[in-house]
Amino acid sequence: MKHIVDWEYKEKRPKSVKALRVKSKSMFIMGALPNFHMKRVGPVVFIVISDHIDTLTAYFFNKFGDKLGSEKYEPSPKFMKKLQKLTTVKYQLPKKERKETV
Repeated sequence: MKHIVDWEYKEKRPKSVKALRVKSKSMFIMGALPNFHMKRVGPVVFIVISDHIDTLTAYFFNKFGDKLGSEKYEPSPKFMKKLQKLTTVKYQLPKKERKETV
């Protein structure tokens, strides 16, 4: 994913580019002290977010690094909060965080 983030940042010059990993979701829990716990991850495992100030472009990748598609989003505080809750940051250029206005 790092080479994709580097290429996106060099070629398109957005404000920032992040490689995110989608968190797994609990599917089944059995036992008093979860003796058995099943988790699953959907077809999208990685998301690369390119921040172009007024729009965010999201590129979706599977676990093998194959591109599944892309979409553009508005950088609203609600969307940013949901994205932060469902993913973890693996790599980011530049190293500064985006400041959110609520």
